[in-house]
Amino acid sequence: MRLTEHIYLVGSGGMGFDISNPYDCHIYLIDGGSEMALVDAGAGIDIEPVLENIRFDGLDPERLTRILLTHAHADHAGGCRAWHDAFGLQVVASRDAARYISDGDEEKTSLTTARQFYPEGYRLQSCPVETAIPDGESVQVGTLTLRAMETPGHCSGMLAWQFEEDGRSVL
Repeated sequence: MRLTEHIYLVGSGGMGFDISNPYDCHIYLIDGGSEMALVDAGAGIDIEPVLENIRFDGLDPERLTRILLTHAHADHAGGCRAWHDAFGLQVVASRDAARYISDGDEEKTSLTTARQFYPEGYRLQSCPVETAIPDGESVQVGTLTLRAMETPGHCSGMLAWQFEEDGRSVL
């Protein structure tokens, strides 16, 4: 679902718009032209509905190069391993989230607390994080420069991603 010139909503679970796996968060796609990035990876239980949404919007999943995580909770980061394995996507996260995801740390990602909300047997699969990005640093996605902004409060290592589009700041 195209939201702006460069932003698409390609995933959203049962607590949202129900267009991908019920356990997924909102998953956004940033189209920078020559390459694309996902903002968050979903729970990773089934990435095929997200792929179907990407294709439905006329986009080629082969242009995906990375995942920009907002934080390490399972509904946002649990899919990192599935996307990494299927498409070789690099994961970019805050320093805290990078450690938690690389280690598959279910305690630090709050999965041990939230386990009752996930299917029986669900586990966080560790995934290498190529870039642990500090506050204020930027990542290039094609022609777009996305700046990481620490947004503490919801959990440790929370980030928002900001870029300019048509003279406006998009977060």
